[in-house]
Amino acid sequence: MKKNLITGYNLKDSRFDANFDPKQSLTYGHSDIKHAIQLIGLLRSENIQAKVQLEPKTSAFIYLKEWGEPTQTEDYQVVQIENGNFIAYAKEYDIEFEFDSAEQKNKFQQIILQYAKKNSNDQTGLIYSSWWQPLYYSLSELKDYKVIANNKVSKGHYYAQSFSLSDKSEEVVAGLKKINPGLNVDSYKFWVDEPFYNYLLGDFK
Repeated sequence: MKKNLITGYNLKDSRFDANFDPKQSLTYGHSDIKHAIQLIGLLRSENIQAKVQLEPKTSAFIYLKEWGEPTQTEDYQVVQIENGNFIAYAKEYDIEFEFDSAEQKNKFQQIILQYAKKNSNDQTGLIYSSWWQPLYYSLSELKDYKVIANNKVSKGHYYAQSFSLSDKSEEVVAGLKKINPGLNVDSYKFWVDEPFYNYLLGDFK
């Protein structure tokens, strides 16, 4: 991140992986457990049925000033690094959802954009701690989602993931191997929500 090679990464332990059916599943990331509880309740109120598993992760990513002044806590800190960027270091989680049907999986985005996507500072009607750019993605193709790349490094049970634009993936892999030639980086495409895709482009919404 100091070399502007990546915009962020997360670290996870494969022993927590849900191993759901990828065609029926979505991954949704956040940092506040109250948000997760409200999101699960919201989906049920909208008659969306899914298996749920929380997977812990730690993350670091570029914090954009347009998001406003960050709330610093023991689990979430924003600091400035040598290249001038502000980096958020956070203890987070991924919620893995395995939906009862493809139709219900397709409805997920509509609900997020209405109730869990921040568009202005004074916006009302959102669930707790909604983000300007929520992160959720699918390993199978979905309409109105954007294709990006995951650049994944594994060692034993642990793995690091850095998401990038598809046309930047080769550059990311080469940069990581320049830092550590022994790394084995697995890159593959997946489908992400447009607000997070915009984040990779440098936008804040």
